[in-house]
Amino acid sequence: MVKYPVNREAAIIMRNSLQARVDTLTREIRHLKKELARSKHSEDALRKSERRYQSIFEHTSVGLAQIGADGKFIDANRPFCELLGYARDELMHLTYSDLAHQDDREQDQRALAKLLEGTFPAPRREKRFIRKNGSVAWFNLNLSIAPCGDGNNNCMLVALENISERRTLQESLRRIAANLVKADIISPIGSWKWDLKSNRVSCSEEVSEMFALPATTEPIPISMVLERVFPDDRPAVERALHTAVREQKPYQVEYRLLLPDGSVRLVSANGEVYRRDGRGKPQSMIGMLQDITLRREAEHALEESEQRFRQLFDNASDGIFIANRDGEYIDVNINACRMLGYGRDELIGKHITDLVPHADADRLAKAKSYLQQNAEHVTVDEWELRCKDGSYLPTEVSARFLPDGRWLALVRDVSERRRIQRQLERNAEEINDLYENAPCGYHSVDRDMMIVKMNSTELEWLGYAREELVGKKRIADLQSENSKALYLQKFQELIENGQLRNLELEMVRKDGSIMPILLNASAQLDAAGNFVMSRTTVFDITKVVEAQKELRRAATVFEHTRDAIIITDGNGTITAANRAFSDITGYRPDEVIGRNPRLLKSERQSNEFYKNLWSELEQKGNWQGEIWDRRKSGELFPTWQNITAVKDETGKVTDYISVFSDITTIKDTEEKLVRLAYHDSLTGLPNRLLFNDRLDRAIQFSRRHKSTVGLLLLDLDRFKLINDTLGHDVGDQLLEEIAARLQNNVRGEDTVARLGGDEFAIIISELTRMEDAAALSQKIIKAIAAPIHISNHLLMTSASIGISVFPDDAGDKETLYKSADIALYAAKDKGRNCYEFFTPSMTQRANEILAIDRGLRGAFQRHELALYFQPQISLASGRVAGVEALLRWNSSQNGMQQPSRFIPIAEESNLIELLGDWVLDSACAQIQKWRAAGVPPVRLAINLSARQIKRPRFAKDFCRLLQRYPSMDGFGVDIEVTETALQTDPDIAAALKELKNVGVRVAVDDFGTGYSSLLSLKQLPADILKIDRAFIHGIPDDGDDKAITAAIIAMGHSLGMEIVAEGIETREQLEFLVSQHCDEVQGFLFSPPLPADECERFLISARTAAPVTMLGA
Repeated sequence: MVKYPVNREAAIIMRNSLQARVDTLTREIRHLKKELARSKHSEDALRKSERRYQSIFEHTSVGLAQIGADGKFIDANRPFCELLGYARDELMHLTYSDLAHQDDREQDQRALAKLLEGTFPAPRREKRFIRKNGSVAWFNLNLSIAPCGDGNNNCMLVALENISERRTLQESLRRIAANLVKADIISPIGSWKWDLKSNRVSCSEEVSEMFALPATTEPIPISMVLERVFPDDRPAVERALHTAVREQKPYQVEYRLLLPDGSVRLVSANGEVYRRDGRGKPQSMIGMLQDITLRREAEHALEESEQRFRQLFDNASDGIFIANRDGEYIDVNINACRMLGYGRDELIGKHITDLVPHADADRLAKAKSYLQQNAEHVTVDEWELRCKDGSYLPTEVSARFLPDGRWLALVRDVSERRRIQRQLERNAEEINDLYENAPCGYHSVDRDMMIVKMNSTELEWLGYAREELVGKKRIADLQSENSKALYLQKFQELIENGQLRNLELEMVRKDGSIMPILLNASAQLDAAGNFVMSRTTVFDITKVVEAQKELRRAATVFEHTRDAIIITDGNGTITAANRAFSDITGYRPDEVIGRNPRLLKSERQSNEFYKNLWSELEQKGNWQGEIWDRRKSGELFPTWQNITAVKDETGKVTDYISVFSDITTIKDTEEKLVRLAYHDSLTGLPNRLLFNDRLDRAIQFSRRHKSTVGLLLLDLDRFKLINDTLGHDVGDQLLEEIAARLQNNVRGEDTVARLGGDEFAIIISELTRMEDAAALSQKIIKAIAAPIHISNHLLMTSASIGISVFPDDAGDKETLYKSADIALYAAKDKGRNCYEFFTPSMTQRANEILAIDRGLRGAFQRHELALYFQPQISLASGRVAGVEALLRWNSSQNGMQQPSRFIPIAEESNLIELLGDWVLDSACAQIQKWRAAGVPPVRLAINLSARQIKRPRFAKDFCRLLQRYPSMDGFGVDIEVTETALQTDPDIAAALKELKNVGVRVAVDDFGTGYSSLLSLKQLPADILKIDRAFIHGIPDDGDDKAITAAIIAMGHSLGMEIVAEGIETREQLEFLVSQHCDEVQGFLFSPPLPADECERFLISARTAAPVTMLGA
């Protein structure tokens, strides 16, 4: 069976080089976008882009060339030149048609014209070209359209892959197969008759010629015939003859002849007894002889070819299909099976039409008909082939009709090539778009200063249309009278030296006005080093004069700003200091001028810190961050500094400007926030965040040292009753006393934490015996049970304790906590005022969680979920500024459920994402209904979980949701995320930054309960800070809460953020927030969370109510 080789290496090189080019171009575009964001770096960005693009073009192993719409070559890389045997300069004087085979030129011209018009798909086919030496070579041709860069015309990108060897081998196989058929046709055939009685043979003329016997019509002895048989073959021939006579059966045998001239021929002989006497004894035999020398030579050649190609067939990177005359597959290679997902046995026997879409049936029939009528031709076309799984694979199929009636198809998976080609085209378009829309002007002129191309930015500056300048005007004609002579002189320098830098000129706009510019240029040379054209970057420096005015204004600001400013020369010697510097540091200007800023050094930062500072300053030209300095009095104080290096036109640093402010107050506030982040504000105990950290550390220590960790979870019994009957003040004092008693009854190395409400936890490090945990629990229960005197009340309380042990009860922190929690509930069920160790049989709590989880999953189908909306009031206008959507679950079994009961459970499963999607969709749908009902636009605030925001493509899904609800345009959306999630998860911050680009605002919910440094807070993608209700609750009585709230508002405003306070319940709280210039508030003082219909009435009535009414609610 005939097998065909495939140039596997060429295919791999082609694919890898294309992918490398795509990757490099993608990096180039990203880099270029960043560079073009600053107009002063646009020139370097474009120049580097062209150099990198040219490097890719030159060093890829694929033959690449650019041709214009007129067919002329614009550029060609080295592999392209080598493939066709031309030098690059020679190609620049030729056209695409000059290289085409003369029989293909007319067809090529029509195809290229349609390609440029966009009416013909980009051809990918096998094509022959004429090399410089006149030889014909076959190539795999890829053509694609790409912008030329002048913003006007399109170019064609030509990619060639040499397939001459493959074509030669295919043609060789075709000839071998044809020779085999031909050999059968032309091989001579003769007859003979052997008289057994006389032992003489009568031979036909053909047989006599084959055996080189004398020409005679008389019978000759059989021995004369046998003498011509090759000695080694004679015994086999004699046995065949004698056996045929003895058994009277036909025989057939192949043997060699050794002729008198020494030549050897191969013959095929057959015969049988045809006459017998009366007793049945054979009298004579007859037979035929055929000279099969030519056929056997063709068969040997074919066999050698098959052996040579079999390995190529099996290991080819392309799929190879061979079908019989009826179109049924009779052989396929491994890659054919792999690319379509079939086994070999599954493909063999299938018909060609089984693998193509029904819509392509007519096209397939035409292709088969064409190949049958043009057996010498090979067709190359793209087909979608049906895979086993029902999908369709884009392929390139090279097919031909073989002389023996079989079909041969070489199939290449082009899905990756299609992707790469599309990406190349997109990248080329994007680079052209960046060039056209760069924030600086860009043009090129030839040696005669004729404008060759100019980007849209410069055209817009000058007021011309492209066709008015390109190819029509010399750039010197656009220079003012003051600049023309200078330009002509400098242009000659450009031709001679290859570049111009920072040349200030004046260009004349179309309306006659003058535009001052800064010009930079480099020369583009041909392969011989001759000037081809310039690459010129132009900056409009009209605003330089305005900048000079700004400098004068800056001098005023320098003296009157509240930030300290010092200026040093390039060596770091102070040359100026403003009044604020003296106010902050205590030094007069005359005391520091001439000295180094090191006089302020506090020694709190290491040498490594200053080394990194200077490194960043040298690399980026700017540094900002926190530094501790020393006042003249010796007092240390923190500052936020911004240091900028000022450079001259040569890039040399001439000055450093340092602007800093005293952030002592902010640092104090930050320390309080840190304390709040890790400690309970009421009891001073570690909070849940610090508790989790210490539990992690205890477990890690236990793993290393094979020790045991005990965890006690403690709840006060009937604490809610005390809190509700005697008031929050008494409840708070009780919690403080309990915290003190717990600390007094544990070891110094153990941790007591308040996790929230009346829930406490104790971590026992290196627990040696279970009895020790039991003894401690008894001790704690006894201590808590002792009477407590608070505000003339004698309080008696008790506690329930759940105990779990690592590693006996759990293998990780989360399971350890759950085990203690289950044990705690068991203790409560047992009657409270007791402790329980966790045992595997304790499932009550777990069952409750499962019940809530199951109920919540069914809530979607039973329509038990609802949204309530709480209005948010603007303190500036007294009007409703927005509403916050709040989730409620009205369980059919357990009634209205608060989010604090089911949200934590949902957070532990994927339910939180389903709930979040439901809330988003329902809230937007409700806004659309309100808009239709005439409700005035307000912003919508929605709480989302960190898990939902981290979901891949969340930002894109959210944008699609907003597009489904066009009425949201007038309302706007605030996404509320907890401070801890934003601070600890960069993926969330990245997703929220995407949303901010479409107008969504980000609010930091429950601010003050997490930990954010000043620097990290400044870097958060946040627009709004929502002060946690825990701080509002203590206003106006708690001085710390008032101070912290005031600090948060001031700090937020200093960072340009809006401040929203929630949980406003009293007039005193409102008045305090108004006095601190808080932006918005919400709480029961104005309205509780309302169902949608009630909120609609509230919003409509609020529109007509006087603002004072809203604030006096």
